[in-house]
Parts: sequence; C-alpha cells; structure tokens
Amino acid sequence: MTIRKRWVALLAGLVGVGSVSFALAFPAPMACLAINAYGFEADSERFLVPADSNQEEKSKYKNLVQQARERITTAFGQPEADPIVVFFNSPRAFWPLHLNLHGQAPTIGGRACLIIGPNGQNIDVVAHELMHAEMHRRVGSWMMFREVPAWFDEGVAMQMDYRERYAMSHEQLPSTTYVREFASYGEFFNGQNSYAAAKREVRIWLTEVGVGTLYGRLDRLKNGAPFAAITEQ
Repeated sequence: MTIRKRWVALLAGLVGVGSVSFALAFPAPMACLAINAYGFEADSERFLVPADSNQEEKSKYKNLVQQARERITTAFGQPEADPIVVFFNSPRAFWPLHLNLHGQAPTIGGRACLIIGPNGQNIDVVAHELMHAEMHRRVGSWMMFREVPAWFDEGVAMQMDYRERYAMSHEQLPSTTYVREFASYGEFFNGQNSYAAAKREVRIWLTEVGVGTLYGRLDRLKNGAPFAAITEQ
C-alpha cells in the first residue's frame, strides 16, 4: 500500500472533519500517532529510519541518539525517556502533513516521539529534542500543559544545544529577562531571539539552584508542586 493510500485509510478512520483539521493543524502529534501508516524501516521496535537507508546511515542515526543521551547524562544524569525515534529525509515523508525539517518531540498521552528531519541530523538538535522528551517523561503531559511555560521548556532543552548562534554575548543581547513573559509556544516562537534568551535565562537559574537539582525539581512538579515553587532557590 502506498503512503497516499495509507493516509487515506487513516483519515477514513477518523471521526468528522474536526479530526482532519486537528491533524493538519498539529502535524507532529498526528505523525507520532500515525507513524505506522508511513513507509519507514523498523530497525527496532522504537527506532525507525527511511526505508532506503544503508548501513552507514543507520549507524549514523544510532550514534546521534547515543551521543545525545550521553550529553544529557553528563549534564543532568541518566535520562529515563524512551521515545519512538524517527529519522526522515524527504519533506514529503509524512504527506499530507508538513513537519519541521529540523526536529520535534511530540507527545500524545503516553506515546512520545522524536522526529528528526534532514536539517536536524546532528547532535545538537537530537539532544535538544530528547531533552524535551525527558521533560515530558518526568513531568507528565498534564502538568507540562498546565504549569510549564514555553520559555522554560525550551530553555532547558537549549542547555543541550551548543550551536554558536544561540550563545549570544551580552553585547549582542543585553537583556534576556523578557523571554520569561513567553508562556505560550505561539509567543515564544514569534519572539525575538527567543531560543538564545531562554538558554541564557535557564542557564543562570541552573547556576543558582544547582544543575544536579533539575530532575528532583521536575519530580516535584509531577507530584503537584506549582511551577513557581520548583523554580525558587
């Protein structure tokens, strides 16, 4: 069955136009939910790669994930998240959905995915997205939605991203406190230098509270503590 036919069959199983609209409005969660409808090769139960991948490419993908896990372990401790990991190379790999060609880490209930596109096949993007999955694993989807502002979620993930363009100097970006106003992802993504600002703000906070306290603070959040309580010193 072609990808087009798989997708038509999937849509036929959805109820009403609203479900289709949701799929197109939120392509990454839908791609995670419907991952088996696409023609990826299952290198293992939770690791999917393009069907035309050769052995060298498969090894590259595995090494990127392993290096990303090691980066997180070095910074914060052993990660617990075990998402489905998907690498794709074609912009049409999830037709008719249009996914970010760098990376995303959608979660639907207990189903979490790392979906890494052709522009994100490097340790910085993979580690960034894996840290998002780790946040969801430790906090839970409901508390992430209810308590965690976008700037903090992205700022923690940015601690794993070492790309130079996000390490802006104080001369380039004199103040970063403004990013704390970006509670929603819409505000964050539309803000100026949001990633660099969130990275600096969370780095300053971690320096004050201790990097090794992050997981414990996230556990408190999962158990009902408000965001303001877990971020205080």
